Amino acid sequence: MNNRISFGYEKEKGGIQYVLFDDLSFEKISIFLEKREIPPNYNNINECNNIIDYFSEEKFNIENSSWRIAYMLDGTSKIKRNNSRGEYIYNSLE
Repeated sequence: MNNRISFGYEKEKGGIQYVLFDDLSFEKISIFLEKREIPPNYNNINECNNIIDYFSEEKFNIENSSWRIAYMLDGTSKIKRNNSRGEYIYNSLE
């Protein structure tokens, strides 16, 4: 069962730097999403070349992730759920 959550930040050249977390509730995820932050206490920082790779089915499967969140440089946050055809866009109104 996929139960990891990935939080990433877009870099200047389009890559995504990200970390993985286990078993976060939706309530906790939404708090970090609103602040554009990642949970504390992470160990490994990973990188992808671009958002397409970051949201790829292969990454979901290899990293056993259920949700992947990317904080984009334009201020939006892109969120994709494993096995979904589309992605969600979160844009803070503040």
